[in-house]
Amino acid sequence: MTAPALARAALALTCCAGLAAPLVAQSGFTDVLPGDTLAWAAIDDLEGALDGTLATQSYKVLMDPAFDALRAELAQGFTGMSDHYETVLGVNLLELLGHVEGGAAVALLHLRSRSIEGLPPDLAWTLLLDLKEGAGDDVLTALDELAELAVEDSEGRLVLKFEERAGVQASLLVELNDSEEVVTVSYAVDQDVLVIVQEFGAAQDELHLETLLLGVAGELDETLAEAPEFAAAGFVDQGAPARARLWADLGQLMLLGPVSEGSGDVQVPFGLDALGNFVIESSASADGLLQDMSLHWDQGLDAAELVAAARGDNDPVALAWMPADVDLGAAAELDIAALADAWLSSISAQSPELAVALISGMNDLEAEFGFHPRDDVIEALNGQYGLFLREPEGGLDPNDVFGLIDSVAFCAGLDDASLLGEFFDAVIRSQGLHVARKRDIFEGFEVFALPVFPGIELFYSLGGDVLTLSTSGELVRDVLRRLGNPELASLAKEPSVVAARERLPQASSVLFAATAASTVESLVDWPRGAASAMSMVTDEIPSVPWGDGDISLDALIVRLVELMPPRELVRQRVQGYSLVSLELTDGGIEVRSYAP
Repeated sequence: MTAPALARAALALTCCAGLAAPLVAQSGFTDVLPGDTLAWAAIDDLEGALDGTLATQSYKVLMDPAFDALRAELAQGFTGMSDHYETVLGVNLLELLGHVEGGAAVALLHLRSRSIEGLPPDLAWTLLLDLKEGAGDDVLTALDELAELAVEDSEGRLVLKFEERAGVQASLLVELNDSEEVVTVSYAVDQDVLVIVQEFGAAQDELHLETLLLGVAGELDETLAEAPEFAAAGFVDQGAPARARLWADLGQLMLLGPVSEGSGDVQVPFGLDALGNFVIESSASADGLLQDMSLHWDQGLDAAELVAAARGDNDPVALAWMPADVDLGAAAELDIAALADAWLSSISAQSPELAVALISGMNDLEAEFGFHPRDDVIEALNGQYGLFLREPEGGLDPNDVFGLIDSVAFCAGLDDASLLGEFFDAVIRSQGLHVARKRDIFEGFEVFALPVFPGIELFYSLGGDVLTLSTSGELVRDVLRRLGNPELASLAKEPSVVAARERLPQASSVLFAATAASTVESLVDWPRGAASAMSMVTDEIPSVPWGDGDISLDALIVRLVELMPPRELVRQRVQGYSLVSLELTDGGIEVRSYAP
């Protein structure tokens, strides 16, 4: 890639830098952005957010001496990469980022659509950054140098212009078309705030940059902070100084699709234009990582009635059935009967023929086995469900499917264990499997083993008014031990789970618990996944500048993988569980997660 092409790519990446960040949030830029902004994300304090994240237990392990070689490799590699691009571009990108101090925000601005039939409307992204006092001139000089390189590579299609907008000197990267000049990127600095806008098809008389500069000057009629939709976002004050937030009006975003021919309207499937605010708020400190997420909708959403019907009346209790040493546990309290009714009603409205076929099929099953799937089998359940995974010593082999299956158990609370037992017996006998079925007694509970594949048995029990299923007899027995003696250690009583539960809402429809070590292990394992994915996508692996020379990406990944510490060390250093609470409501979904 040529130096000018690199410069143009660097400008585009600068404009879109915030889009790929998984953890972004709120700053004072809400009073800079216009009220018709459609999506926004920001971080109050970049340095504080980084410090808070590094203070968490999950990330402290990365400073363990076992990671010394990996950190040294990364430091040397990225330094070489920075030096290379400084030579090529004439701009030190790390020094450029060093001028940033304070908050950052990225936003999708409201569109001035040209209403071209069959085409989506134009988009405009903006990046807002707080700069160190007096750093504006240096930042603009560096950006202008990158823009000039892009102009050189454009073969006369681009030109860099300098104009005054809203009383501020601005730089405009303009694409020369036959009929008009179209601004692609514009930027300026005012009051130590860098404003960069990536326009998609904006003419010079309708620049979003000018609107944003008016926002910096405090001269907008309505800001995002004052917009009713944003005010209704329902952010939770997590009490952390360096918080991160994301907000989007999903219903409006759904309307950005192409206009249909003839009607002139945007056709949105499944009533998705009824979606409302999508909100994420995150904060990190020595106390841990806390994240809130919510998605709201109105009753026009096709799935709204299904979600509302599935919501139960009680809290999940299945964590109490699980051993205290599982790697992953999920517990839910759901009204499956009401969900089935709502689903069938929805199908009846959309496809009466399919609904009739489903009803007929359930009636046929009742005639064959003597039990109706909805009225008997589902009604025998009490709405409490659980699923857990316990890895074998040495971890799971991703290529061993049966090993993964043997590590999982499913549980369901019962209102009528005898009815469900009779149903199982009828089905098993109808297939002739009762001859091979084995019965045992454990802790006073019946346990059955049913051959399903050569060398594989399905163990199940209805003891303690809980259906427990697994291809591992030991996992089934672990559940029965706790059903027989609730005083035994369980995941629900594990101290870190209890502590995390206190940080989550008391009302929950679903709870997920996972070892905190798995969070760090995912960071350790990502290069392996990246190498595998890359080999499947392409045979031509690109090279990147790294350290004192170039290296192919696959070779770089292999090098990093070799420097990774063993998984056992991660599990020794990171203790406890992360917990996620999900609550279903009439108007949406509320999620809160905590990790140490």
